[in-house]
Amino acid sequence: MQTEKYAAEMDALRRNKQIPRQSTLAPLNPVLVNGILRSKTRLQQADDLPYEVKCPIILPKRDQVTGLIVKYYHDLDHSSIVQLTLEVLT
Repeated sequence: MQTEKYAAEMDALRRNKQIPRQSTLAPLNPVLVNGILRSKTRLQQADDLPYEVKCPIILPKRDQVTGLIVKYYHDLDHSSIVQLTLEVLT
């Protein structure tokens, strides 16, 4: 999905070049890690956070796969909250 949507940005990063200035990814400070676009955030300085939080994967807006990923984690979180609630109540 990233290779289709962000081909120019990924190509530039592979060649150690800057991404195009007009790219929607420019404000995200993108980096290419093992072939995956990630956002280099200010959270890099936090010692107590996992790498996935400090450097999240960039997902394109309004993409079907992105929607499915968001739905999956929403449903997963919802079921976790329900389970936690049941444990507290019992």
